[in-house]
Amino acid sequence: MLIDIELEFGVKTPYDSDEDEGPLDIEDGMDSCIKFVGSNYPCVMRRKKLPDPVEKEKGVSLWSMIKDNIGKDLTRVCLPVYFNEPISSLQKCFEDLEYSFLPDRAYEFGKMGNSLMRALNVAAFAVSGYASTDGRHCKPFNPLLGETYEKVSHHPMIVACHCEGRGWKFWGESDLKSKFWGLTALTILYKIPAKLSLLSGDNIHLQPHFRETVLGGVQDKNGKTVASLFGKWDDSMRYKINGDSRNANGSEPHLLWKRSKPSKHLTRYNLTRFAITLNELTPELKEKLPSTDSRLRPDQRCLENGEYTKANEEKLRLEQRQRQARKMQERGWKPRWFVKEKGGETYSYIGGYWEAKERGNWESCPDIFGQVSTDQNFD
Repeated sequence: MLIDIELEFGVKTPYDSDEDEGPLDIEDGMDSCIKFVGSNYPCVMRRKKLPDPVEKEKGVSLWSMIKDNIGKDLTRVCLPVYFNEPISSLQKCFEDLEYSFLPDRAYEFGKMGNSLMRALNVAAFAVSGYASTDGRHCKPFNPLLGETYEKVSHHPMIVACHCEGRGWKFWGESDLKSKFWGLTALTILYKIPAKLSLLSGDNIHLQPHFRETVLGGVQDKNGKTVASLFGKWDDSMRYKINGDSRNANGSEPHLLWKRSKPSKHLTRYNLTRFAITLNELTPELKEKLPSTDSRLRPDQRCLENGEYTKANEEKLRLEQRQRQARKMQERGWKPRWFVKEKGGETYSYIGGYWEAKERGNWESCPDIFGQVSTDQNFD
């Protein structure tokens, strides 16, 4: 998965004025280079709702699905699109970057030598990625091998990501394992080791384990706690600095991050306003994308448009095509934009994606969504 924060997704979407609060202001008196960070991106209009469905959606028989799939790995089970939301798991990973103004601010604080506020903003960023999962009951589409954002392993399914912001980089990978045990149980093991580099400071490892309530603190080099951090992953994060006179007399803690308001145009998918924009495809944008981009997936596009019969047909066709992906992997297939580090299990970005985008040259990208030639045998 590759994320072009500045040129493609990092622009701040202008929503209805009664919906959007925009990036939160730091307290009055703060240097303007911090106060307006995250609000000075180019203005690009993005959609506010999904298309109206073409067909009326039909339910499915849960019992017939259950008896055939108990104990199976869900990444290998062919489920009807009724259980999907109209984005891929690659796009869903990008939702961790919805509140990218937090590392923007952390970087600026780092340049000013304020390591405490830098750490607090990074901590809020680590929590903020969980907010989009609230109320999301449908599963995203499993990506095809080589799909961009880029999937780097088919079995096991591993997604590598690389994101470049203004003064920071974010990278890592996710390893999803799941088993279905009927109506009463679903086992999901989801590992997301990630790193955030602020360029002006140290690399920071992000691998938090949270409940609804999040408590934490920032310590100095001597191990003394200099600030406390608290809140809820699905709502907001606040902080208090120890010894700060502004905390006297029971004054309110300072707000670091607050979850954006929900969309006016809710569907059963419960997508956030940010998630609604992820699969948007305009003619201008389509010209810039490689053939492997998730927004070009026909089954996912059909589901978004409410063409449920065609979406199921396309989903089945692409999942059958995964036989090709397995053979490719067995023959030593290598990812186009990532390389597996020697002696390890992690993947690193090797460069070239944004350069290819600038040139408009995607010749190295395969046609992963098209028809398989009849003379090809992947069994």
